[in-house]
Amino acid sequence: MLGVTLPNAWEGIKVFFTPDFKKLLDPVVWMEAGGQIFYSLGVGLGVIICFGSYNPVRNNCSRDATMISLINCGTSLFAGIVVYAILGYREVSQLHCEDIKRLLRFFVP
Repeated sequence: MLGVTLPNAWEGIKVFFTPDFKKLLDPVVWMEAGGQIFYSLGVGLGVIICFGSYNPVRNNCSRDATMISLINCGTSLFAGIVVYAILGYREVSQLHCEDIKRLLRFFVP
């Protein structure tokens, strides 16, 4: 929450949500995006297997898979907003390394 209230944070968030359409035509970008999705879903694979072993026989697995995918996508968007808000603030404030460490202490205890 603090990152969004920083000066110039919205400029960084606008950069995050403004696509470069020329890069969308590059197949390497799509391969990297697919790799990121497989990696982020693969991190919780053990939890998904454990979750599946306790489900009833007639469970709606497609609904669960959709929910897991949407939660993963939402988490990635949230993380991107946090990072780009801080980058927008950093752009306007021209922070030095010591200042960045001090700023990160607010976010990472």
